[in-house]
Amino acid sequence: MEYGRHILLDQINAVVDQHGVHAQDAIRERAPVHLRGTEEATITNRGQRQAGVQLEFSREARNLLFPPDASRRARQHPSIQLARLARAVHQAIRQLCDEHTGG
Repeated sequence: MEYGRHILLDQINAVVDQHGVHAQDAIRERAPVHLRGTEEATITNRGQRQAGVQLEFSREARNLLFPPDASRRARQHPSIQLARLARAVHQAIRQLCDEHTGG
């Protein structure tokens, strides 16, 4: 699990670090409990494995993805960074799945 978080963080930071946004591990950074994604009621923890990924985005990150202010209107016109972020998350999940299945 620790390794999986590391892979995901590295992939995300490769995309957003250059824009002054930095992904962090909420557990390692001792974020408030409600941001850690560890509660049983969290949707990502309700699956068969009772583990998943929960991404929380700061205001700065949302503004980067939906400029200039992440408003409802801005969300109709996402920046190219959103597609890059989605690809980074997809690549991290693919890498973890391939390592898990030996593919």
